[in-house]
Amino acid sequence: MLPYGYIFKFGNEKLFDPNGKIEEPLSDLDIINHNTKVAIMEIESALQTGKATFYITYKINENGLKSYSVGTWDGTYNWPAVTKTSWHNFAGRDGRRDCWFKIKDQLWHGVNIGDNDIVHAKRIKSRR
Repeated sequence: MLPYGYIFKFGNEKLFDPNGKIEEPLSDLDIINHNTKVAIMEIESALQTGKATFYITYKINENGLKSYSVGTWDGTYNWPAVTKTSWHNFAGRDGRRDCWFKIKDQLWHGVNIGDNDIVHAKRIKSRR
């Protein structure tokens, strides 16, 4: 297996990594373990460099309100996020979503633009 890149599973027999289709058979546990290791490496890299690509998700509570979180692609890590939407010149009305969250007591700011879940994030200084 590659030391980088998530493994995507489509159906029972189609497995893909960054280099294309994987021909060797892998169990579900192998895929979960590999993707968890990749998520750990992503977090370590983010804490060292101060930059990362994460993914934003939300859940709707019983009152119908959305609560957002930012995390790794596989969901191994998730942090609650405060969000604000605004206009974007290409994505239009509510096309830009800014989010603020904490990783290990460090403040982070991320931006999601358009119809996707990708968040480009950077560590920021505390305003305290």
